[in-house]
Amino acid sequence: MKTKMICELKERSQITIPCSLVKKLDLKTGDFFEIQVKDGALMLVPSITIPKDQSWFYQSSWQKEEHQVDEDLKKEKGIKAGSKKELFQVLDLDES
Repeated sequence: MKTKMICELKERSQITIPCSLVKKLDLKTGDFFEIQVKDGALMLVPSITIPKDQSWFYQSSWQKEEHQVDEDLKKEKGIKAGSKKELFQVLDLDES
């Protein structure tokens, strides 16, 4: 269902999003938006930002490995340990 409303472009390029849409989309003050232009239409897409030092997690290579780990865990592959000490013993590592 499309919602059509009219807004006015204010000084300093500001547009007020109608309160009903803010509530419907659960938008909050400080939210970020990606601005897209498609077929002559301006689209505001709610977005999040990711700190640069956490961007590695969202790289396709890391996500591929995460997916593989999830699949392995579903198949009960992996090491089971009841404690840190037991895990270190299974891995033959020094706990210190």
